[in-house]
Amino acid sequence: MKFSFVSFAVIVLAVVVSGFASFVDGTLTSKRVTMGFLNHGGMWGDLIIMSTVAGFVVPHLVRSRVVVLSALCIAVAVTVIAHHQWGRWDTTTGHMFPAHSGGKWYLDISVAGWLHVLVMTALLTIMLVYAASPLPVRVIVVVSVLVTMHLFLAMVQPGWFCTGQLWTWRNFGPPLVASGMVWAVAVWKIRLADGGF
Repeated sequence: MKFSFVSFAVIVLAVVVSGFASFVDGTLTSKRVTMGFLNHGGMWGDLIIMSTVAGFVVPHLVRSRVVVLSALCIAVAVTVIAHHQWGRWDTTTGHMFPAHSGGKWYLDISVAGWLHVLVMTALLTIMLVYAASPLPVRVIVVVSVLVTMHLFLAMVQPGWFCTGQLWTWRNFGPPLVASGMVWAVAVWKIRLADGGF
């Protein structure tokens, strides 16, 4: 399988820089916030899983400007909506929102949070272009498994960490829905794929 070490390294570096910004802000651990950068499963997922996904996916992406720009616009919109929602959770503080004093997510977000906006936008753009790109079946399956793992790590673990409750609909509902979408795209892509396993 082809692998883009440059894409892998860029995502890893972006997450590490975000972690450094969190360290500077004093939010690397949970001493000053509900959940520090190192305590958030999503950051580990970005660092290890999603960087690997980017490495597998990028060599196969279509290079159409229309597709890439459309994906970027959708990724920006989804990222803004997600951070707006996370900024509204007044009882939870973390490396992205160390305080909720401004009342607006874009005023309360930290430097590490803005870096996460960039990382999430880049990864969502890659995944949206992936959905429109022909890939070998083996890559589709590997990517789908990895993204599913990331969704559960990034969504279930933070809810469990902050509330102490694991088996809740709020923890499992969103990753189940998102995983369903990932596998629906995978099945569609496999049916269209002309390569074998």
